[in-house]
Amino acid sequence: MRKHIARSHRPWTLTGMLVLPLLLASTTPTYGSIVTGEVGAPVVVDQNNAIVTVEFLGGHAGYTGELFFRGVGIDPHLITTLAPDSDEIGRGFRLFNNHTSQVGSTIELPGLFNEGDVLHFGYELLAPKRVAGQGFYTDVADDHVQFMFNATTGFFGIEDLRLPWSDEDYNDAMFRVTAASIPGPGALACMSLLLGFQRRRRR
Repeated sequence: MRKHIARSHRPWTLTGMLVLPLLLASTTPTYGSIVTGEVGAPVVVDQNNAIVTVEFLGGHAGYTGELFFRGVGIDPHLITTLAPDSDEIGRGFRLFNNHTSQVGSTIELPGLFNEGDVLHFGYELLAPKRVAGQGFYTDVADDHVQFMFNATTGFFGIEDLRLPWSDEDYNDAMFRVTAASIPGPGALACMSLLLGFQRRRRR
């Protein structure tokens, strides 16, 4: 069943800029409550002309791993557009390390995204040596159970031990994925005309 990224439109008015912090304060879940979601749910963009931001929320894992953005697909099992700026061995666009990245840091995925885009990620283990090189990928059907996504909160959690040998808590590496649409050239032009008209009326 398709799941969507919660909308997070950018404010473009003074009123919006004042209201947004209050809205975030009232709707952002606490650290504990966000560790819920649907196992194996795809991360799907639900709006056009959108930027997508990934935030690192932390993790509880002995193993060291890294999250990569692998690209965009038309369904949960296929990448049709590879992520630009992939690392040297083609794993994807490197995002976060669960042990060295700063909690609360954010990275915008390269490019703009449209409604229906399925975002594909990979998580690869770096240490200890006995597991180094093992990875899980959202475009691989058998790996879907290693990922959890919550379309309401944007929570995206990783289980770094292959099931059924894991504890299935999905807190080994935790992230928040959000989308924000940006106005196209036409919308910006209309907004400029409207603001100009409002200024003339106030004179």
